[in-house]
Amino acid sequence: MAFMKSSISFSLALLATIFVLISTSTAESHGSPFCDKSPDHGLCKKLIDGAETWPEAMKNSLTAIMEKAKAGKPIVNGVKSKLPKDLDDETKESIETTCKDAYESMISNIKECMVLLKKNRHSSLMSYLSSTSWSDCEDGLEEFRVSAPEVAEFGKEMQKMSSVTLAVAHAKP
Repeated sequence: MAFMKSSISFSLALLATIFVLISTSTAESHGSPFCDKSPDHGLCKKLIDGAETWPEAMKNSLTAIMEKAKAGKPIVNGVKSKLPKDLDDETKESIETTCKDAYESMISNIKECMVLLKKNRHSSLMSYLSSTSWSDCEDGLEEFRVSAPEVAEFGKEMQKMSSVTLAVAHAKP
Protein backbone atom coordinates (compact mmCIF):
# COMPACT_ATOMS: atom_id res chain seq x y z
CA MET A 1 0.00 0.00 0.00
CA ALA A 2 2.85 2.41 0.84
CA PHE A 3 4.41 1.65 -2.52
CA MET A 4 1.14 2.54 -4.27
CA LYS A 5 0.86 5.88 -2.42
CA SER A 6 4.45 6.87 -3.19
CA SER A 7 3.99 5.80 -6.81
CA ILE A 8 0.90 8.00 -7.15
CA SER A 9 2.66 10.89 -5.39
CA PHE A 10 5.64 10.51 -7.69
CA SER A 11 3.39 10.44 -10.77
CA LEU A 12 1.55 13.58 -9.65
CA ALA A 13 4.84 15.34 -8.90
CA LEU A 14 6.19 14.33 -12.31
CA LEU A 15 3.06 15.63 -14.07
CA ALA A 16 3.25 18.91 -12.14
CA THR A 17 6.92 19.31 -13.06
CA ILE A 18 6.23 18.63 -16.73
CA PHE A 19 3.37 21.15 -16.70
CA VAL A 20 5.60 23.82 -15.12
CA LEU A 21 8.40 23.15 -17.61
CA ILE A 22 6.05 23.35 -20.59
CA SER A 23 4.47 26.55 -19.28
CA THR A 24 7.86 28.15 -18.66
CA SER A 25 9.18 27.07 -22.05
CA THR A 26 6.13 28.46 -23.84
CA ALA A 27 6.31 31.75 -21.96
CA GLU A 28 10.00 32.10 -22.69
CA SER A 29 9.79 31.33 -26.39
CA HIS A 30 6.79 33.55 -26.94
CA GLY A 31 7.64 36.27 -24.43
CA SER A 32 7.45 38.90 -27.14
CA PRO A 33 5.06 38.96 -30.07
CA PHE A 34 7.90 40.44 -32.13
CA CYS A 35 9.90 37.22 -31.79
CA ASP A 36 7.14 34.68 -32.52
CA LYS A 37 8.31 34.05 -36.10
CA SER A 38 12.01 34.55 -35.42
CA PRO A 39 14.42 31.80 -36.46
CA ASP A 40 16.30 32.41 -33.18
CA HIS A 41 14.13 33.43 -30.22
CA GLY A 42 17.09 34.00 -27.88
CA LEU A 43 18.86 36.32 -30.30
CA CYS A 44 15.59 38.08 -31.06
CA LYS A 45 14.97 38.84 -27.39
CA LYS A 46 18.51 40.16 -27.11
CA LEU A 47 18.14 42.36 -30.19
CA ILE A 48 14.77 43.88 -29.27
CA ASP A 49 16.05 44.49 -25.74
CA GLY A 50 12.73 44.56 -23.91
CA ALA A 51 10.88 46.66 -26.46
CA GLU A 52 7.17 46.99 -25.92
CA THR A 53 6.20 48.50 -29.26
CA TRP A 54 7.03 47.43 -32.79
CA PRO A 55 8.89 50.68 -33.67
CA GLU A 56 10.94 50.33 -30.49
CA ALA A 57 11.70 46.67 -31.26
CA MET A 58 12.84 47.58 -34.78
CA LYS A 59 14.94 50.51 -33.56
CA ASN A 60 16.64 48.37 -30.93
CA SER A 61 17.29 45.58 -33.40
CA LEU A 62 18.64 47.90 -36.10
CA THR A 63 20.86 49.62 -33.54
CA ALA A 64 22.29 46.25 -32.49
CA ILE A 65 22.94 45.30 -36.11
CA MET A 66 24.68 48.62 -36.73
CA GLU A 67 26.89 48.12 -33.68
CA LYS A 68 27.83 44.64 -34.89
CA ALA A 69 28.51 45.93 -38.40
CA LYS A 70 30.73 48.74 -37.12
CA ALA A 71 32.62 46.27 -34.95
CA GLY A 72 33.41 44.36 -38.17
CA LYS A 73 35.43 47.23 -39.67
CA PRO A 74 38.78 45.67 -38.61
CA ILE A 75 37.76 42.47 -40.40
CA VAL A 76 37.16 44.44 -43.60
CA ASN A 77 40.44 46.28 -43.20
CA GLY A 78 42.26 42.98 -42.66
CA VAL A 79 41.07 41.27 -45.85
CA LYS A 80 44.09 42.38 -47.87
CA SER A 81 46.51 40.79 -45.41
CA LYS A 82 44.70 37.44 -45.81
CA LEU A 83 45.22 37.31 -49.57
CA PRO A 84 47.86 34.94 -50.94
CA LYS A 85 51.14 36.56 -51.92
CA ASP A 86 51.01 34.93 -55.36
CA LEU A 87 47.79 36.73 -56.39
CA ASP A 88 48.45 39.55 -58.81
CA ASP A 89 48.00 43.09 -57.53
CA GLU A 90 44.94 43.76 -59.69
CA THR A 91 43.11 40.74 -58.24
CA LYS A 92 44.08 41.72 -54.69
CA GLU A 93 42.80 45.23 -55.31
CA SER A 94 39.56 43.87 -56.77
CA ILE A 95 38.89 41.61 -53.79
CA GLU A 96 39.74 44.34 -51.30
CA THR A 97 37.48 46.83 -53.11
CA THR A 98 34.65 44.29 -53.29
CA CYS A 99 34.85 43.68 -49.54
CA LYS A 100 35.02 47.38 -48.69
CA ASP A 101 32.11 48.12 -51.04
CA ALA A 102 30.04 45.29 -49.53
CA TYR A 103 30.76 46.64 -46.06
CA GLU A 104 29.87 50.23 -46.98
CA SER A 105 26.70 49.02 -48.69
CA MET A 106 25.73 47.06 -45.58
CA ILE A 107 26.27 50.13 -43.35
CA SER A 108 24.35 52.32 -45.80
CA ASN A 109 21.42 49.88 -45.94
CA ILE A 110 21.17 49.72 -42.15
CA LYS A 111 21.21 53.53 -41.95
CA GLU A 112 18.51 53.69 -44.61
CA CYS A 113 16.43 51.16 -42.63
CA MET A 114 16.59 53.49 -39.63
CA VAL A 115 15.37 56.40 -41.77
CA LEU A 116 12.59 54.31 -43.30
CA LEU A 117 11.51 53.16 -39.84
CA LYS A 118 11.09 56.79 -38.75
CA LYS A 119 9.11 57.53 -41.94
CA ASN A 120 6.95 54.41 -41.39
CA ARG A 121 7.75 53.05 -44.87
CA HIS A 122 7.44 49.38 -44.05
CA SER A 123 7.79 47.79 -47.51
CA SER A 124 10.91 49.83 -48.32
CA LEU A 125 12.31 48.97 -44.90
CA MET A 126 11.80 45.28 -45.66
CA SER A 127 13.56 45.63 -49.02
CA TYR A 128 16.59 47.38 -47.57
CA LEU A 129 16.79 44.98 -44.67
CA SER A 130 16.65 42.02 -47.06
CA SER A 131 19.60 43.42 -49.00
CA THR A 132 21.81 43.85 -45.94
CA SER A 133 24.46 41.36 -46.98
CA TRP A 134 28.16 40.63 -46.85
CA SER A 135 28.07 37.82 -49.40
CA ASP A 136 29.90 39.68 -52.20
CA CYS A 137 33.05 39.77 -50.07
CA GLU A 138 32.73 36.12 -49.13
CA ASP A 139 32.10 35.16 -52.76
CA GLY A 140 35.17 37.09 -53.91
CA LEU A 141 37.38 35.31 -51.42
CA GLU A 142 35.86 31.94 -52.24
CA GLU A 143 36.42 32.46 -55.96
CA PHE A 144 40.16 32.61 -55.35
CA ARG A 145 40.07 29.91 -52.65
CA VAL A 146 41.13 32.31 -49.91
CA SER A 147 40.37 31.03 -46.43
CA ALA A 148 39.38 33.79 -44.02
CA PRO A 149 37.34 32.27 -41.18
CA GLU A 150 36.77 35.63 -39.48
CA VAL A 151 35.23 37.00 -42.70
CA ALA A 152 32.93 33.99 -42.95
CA GLU A 153 32.00 34.21 -39.26
CA PHE A 154 31.23 37.93 -39.55
CA GLY A 155 29.03 37.23 -42.56
CA LYS A 156 27.25 34.42 -40.75
CA GLU A 157 26.57 36.61 -37.69
CA MET A 158 25.34 39.53 -39.81
CA GLN A 159 23.07 37.20 -41.79
CA LYS A 160 21.63 35.72 -38.62
CA MET A 161 20.98 39.16 -37.09
CA SER A 162 19.43 40.39 -40.33
CA SER A 163 17.15 37.34 -40.54
CA VAL A 164 15.97 37.86 -36.98
CA THR A 165 15.40 41.57 -37.59
CA LEU A 166 13.48 40.74 -40.75
CA ALA A 167 11.24 38.47 -38.65
CA VAL A 168 10.69 41.38 -36.25
CA ALA A 169 9.83 43.58 -39.25
CA HIS A 170 7.26 40.99 -40.37
CA ALA A 171 5.66 41.18 -36.92
CA LYS A 172 4.44 44.73 -37.51
CA PRO A 173 0.90 44.94 -36.16
